[in-house]
Amino acid sequence: MNKHYLSLILISCLGLVACGGGDNSYKVDNGAGNGNPPPDPVEPETPVEGDTLLQKVYTDSNQLTVVQGADFDLPLVYLTEPEKTQLAGIGFRVHWSSQYLNFKDTSELYTSSLLGVGDVEVDSDDLDQDPTTDRYIVLSWANFPEGKWPTVAELPLNLTNAKFNAVLQGDTRVNFTASALASGYQFSANAVAVKVQ
Repeated sequence: MNKHYLSLILISCLGLVACGGGDNSYKVDNGAGNGNPPPDPVEPETPVEGDTLLQKVYTDSNQLTVVQGADFDLPLVYLTEPEKTQLAGIGFRVHWSSQYLNFKDTSELYTSSLLGVGDVEVDSDDLDQDPTTDRYIVLSWANFPEGKWPTVAELPLNLTNAKFNAVLQGDTRVNFTASALASGYQFSANAVAVKVQ
């Protein structure tokens, strides 16, 4: 699926949730007097001063050693901080160097409210601000209009395993950047150092 199409869908979904979609949705009066009035505004939770609202993506380890020619999985895990299990969704990119790694596919994908896994793209805009990486994919989830994602009781949540093949010996990295976040949240992710030997 085209990355621009996925981004447009995700932004629309997150915007819909942020603009009043969900359990308090209402009909707009069409002039005949049979519409419903808007609901009373809901007071947002007041974060504790100094708290940063985060959507986090991380892996089991920040360092991997793999053998040239071998396939390996990179488990991608989702968590929020402070813990709040349901938001509108998330979209993020996985970046790598095609000189050292070849992306193969994903497995054990969390499919609830999945918008899609994008095609491999050339990172010509250096979205992760790392000139050593040159490829990325986008993974996106959004729950609309309810804004209740993920649909599990507890976090952390295993989103997927990204499968790579180690092409060339040397040191490289896998980076992560946000493509869409829930309103008021920032993105947090640690790069993974990969040594191919």
